Amino acid sequence: MINQIIQKKVSITALASTSGRDYKYLDVEPYGVFVWSSTGTVDSIFVFAALNGGVWTYDVLSSKGVYKVSMAKILAGDAGDKTSVLNDIFAHSGVKTVLVDAQQTITLNLVLTIPSGKVLQIEPGGSFTGSGTINGGIMDISNVLASITEVFGGTITRNFDHVINGTLQYTNFGSFPVLGKTGKLYIDIATPAAYLWDGGTYVSTAGVGAGATVIVPVTSTPHNAAQTSGDIIFLINCTTAGGPVTINLPTAVGNAAEFTFKKIDAGADIFTVDPFGGETIDGETTAIVRFQNTAFSIKSDNVNWQRV
Repeated sequence: MINQIIQKKVSITALASTSGRDYKYLDVEPYGVFVWSSTGTVDSIFVFAALNGGVWTYDVLSSKGVYKVSMAKILAGDAGDKTSVLNDIFAHSGVKTVLVDAQQTITLNLVLTIPSGKVLQIEPGGSFTGSGTINGGIMDISNVLASITEVFGGTITRNFDHVINGTLQYTNFGSFPVLGKTGKLYIDIATPAAYLWDGGTYVSTAGVGAGATVIVPVTSTPHNAAQTSGDIIFLINCTTAGGPVTINLPTAVGNAAEFTFKKIDAGADIFTVDPFGGETIDGETTAIVRFQNTAFSIKSDNVNWQRV
């Protein structure tokens, strides 16, 4: 087996006829890898029939199963419907997340079925158009300023299992944009306080009963979470805490709260969320976050904690 690092745009015109794809070029990042093998199975997404026999395999998956549409450019090249291609990508056993970015607009006119638990993640500039339908899966637009209606143009019908809208944080209320986005949670770090945009103004989420959003700055360790209801957002600053931070959860039994944890510092220290006793988070004994602006949310199933 011979590995070759490709550092330029590679023409695969001759290969296109044997692979059945509709593009003429494949853009390869400096770390892209083509692998030659004497045997193999062509699956039309990651493995292409090679000239003179064998297969070429393009490594487009990260170690966590993230398929980057902008890297592979499989959806680029024309404005035709790409529903079937996306269906093939999501159906691939190795794919957990399909990441759309690099100012790409993807046309969907048929039914896209996203398997339960898999994620369609949109980065700045990514968007969809067409008249198709999306069923199932998780929609993640937490990293873009646009609302979900702006990401999806045309008349695409959306039936996601769950939508992650994310939060936007600012140093103070006066730093908020003049016009907000519906479906986003705006955090005033100075107070701290949380607001929603109602189409004309920012409305505080405080004082609205069990569903109120509570912002909890975490600047020391360990921090013991004690809430049992409402939406609780922990903003973790490991730099201020002087090193790695541990958040101890209350028992999941009888807890109706939804906890969101977000690392807001740019340092190298991690924070760890540690469940009560022998309880777990998605079957794991702890959850760890390493990078700035990374966040996740959990809810209780009355036995353990599940990511949502």
